[in-house]
Amino acid sequence: TRPRDLGHLACTARVFSVALRAEHTWAGAFARQAGGLVGSSLQARRVLRQLTTLDAVKWDVDPPSPPAPCARHHHTAYACHGGRTVVVFGGARCARGDPTQSYRTAEFMSDCWALDVASGAWYRASLGDIPPRARVFTSDDGGGGVLTDANGDEFLCVHGGLRQEGFRDNETHLLGPLGPAQEAAGWRWTQIQAL
Repeated sequence: TRPRDLGHLACTARVFSVALRAEHTWAGAFARQAGGLVGSSLQARRVLRQLTTLDAVKWDVDPPSPPAPCARHHHTAYACHGGRTVVVFGGARCARGDPTQSYRTAEFMSDCWALDVASGAWYRASLGDIPPRARVFTSDDGGGGVLTDANGDEFLCVHGGLRQEGFRDNETHLLGPLGPAQEAAGWRWTQIQAL
């Protein structure tokens, strides 16, 4: 948007505001729209106020949403299964949804989730299995990704990262074999030892 456009918008809004304050604007306009039910300009203003403010708004409570990962930052996220599944691991929990919170004061996580891209549904991965220790920054130095073995099976590789205790480690973990997000509960973690 150019500054000139904003100036035109401000002038238009000012002219419109002045015109709408005029009593005669309301009497005829709302009488026609309401089928003659609005008798005075005061009633017309009241109707407009209800239409343009939150005075008459009522909030509805949505039904509980299905499980999904909490807001986080500095996590690992990779696509697999031909781009139909996205796997998210670890990261730091956003305090009250605040993505600007520093990782130094955040709670580190070790949970893993799979997103079915087509439906938007989330599934908890590797249920009942012991995940890697909570960490952040596992992807910042190329420390991970989705690997494919000789059989064509895909595995999430998580390497290194910064642990809550304040140090980087060199652990490597594989999760898989990966596939449809609906099967994520059956994926298993394996720690890989360096020889």
